[in-house]
Amino acid sequence: MDILKIREALGLSRAELAKKLHVTRQAIYQWEAKEGKPSSLARFAINELLSRESKRAMDPSQRLQKDITEMWNKPIKEAMEILGVSVDGLAKILDVESSTVMSWVASGKKAPDYYRRFIKFLVDNKINKI
Repeated sequence: MDILKIREALGLSRAELAKKLHVTRQAIYQWEAKEGKPSSLARFAINELLSRESKRAMDPSQRLQKDITEMWNKPIKEAMEILGVSVDGLAKILDVESSTVMSWVASGKKAPDYYRRFIKFLVDNKINKI
């Protein structure tokens, strides 16, 4: 995955791409310089970003419907049961703190969209470790 080419194709600065991916500008620099690699979640977020950009040419009503159907809209606890992972296990897969996953489970709050799409991908493909 050539982050520099992707960033340039999207017409984004390092700071803009970092903001969209919820990482630091320095992380983008390191990935471009091949001094580090994006995490599996960051790679998924990059693919989501590329997918969203390609959907812009699609009819808006089709795009909205596709976005809705591609997200995990059930409780996070159900995803954990399907995948056979604990709060800590899902946190490790998503590269977030266990307390974050616990707050989603306990409060019934939905995770941000990119996590919900990633969770759906994991469930659809029965992936329980990365």
